[in-house]
Parts: sequence; structure tokens; C-alpha cells
Amino acid sequence: MDIVERIRPVIEEEGITVQVVETVLEDDAIADSNSILFNGRPFEDFIEGMKVTSTPCASCACITGQDDVECRAVEYGGERYESIPPELIARAVLKALGLE
Repeated sequence: MDIVERIRPVIEEEGITVQVVETVLEDDAIADSNSILFNGRPFEDFIEGMKVTSTPCASCACITGQDDVECRAVEYGGERYESIPPELIARAVLKALGLE
């Protein structure tokens, strides 16, 4: 995650260590895709007005061999994001740290 490297100096200034763990999901856990946790709390807890939703995902359907697969997505500011934008990740990190 490039965004983590960009904000790492601010985080480290607060004496906080960042550990990014990417998890390959089993086929039956696709609904958990695009989840970002800060000390176990979901990313969307830190962005007021964000809503978790799901979208049909042809690529995951192909990977899993299932016909109808939906992946986790978020809605914010009238937009739906299947991939979470770096600027929203940065905002959530700063909120989690109490810096925003």
C-alpha cells in the first residue's frame, strides 16, 4: 500500500508501528474482501457517512468458479468504491490516531 508509506512519517512521529497484512481469502470469505482493520476496528468506523455494501464481481466469480459472487464495497459521498481510494485510507488512519 503506497499510501501507508506516504503517511508513515506522521504515524511514526506518534510512536506507532504500522503492520500491513494482506490476507488471501478462501472462496467462502469473498464477502470480506477489501476489509481494512485498524487494531481490529473496520476502516469504515473512522469515516463518517460511509456505508458498507456489495457489488457483483465477475472476476471473483471466475476465480471461485461460482456464478454469482458479490464483493465488499463502500459508499461514501455519493460514490461507490469497489477499491478503497488511498486518500480515504489516509483519512481513516489519521482519524484512528486522533490527528484529524
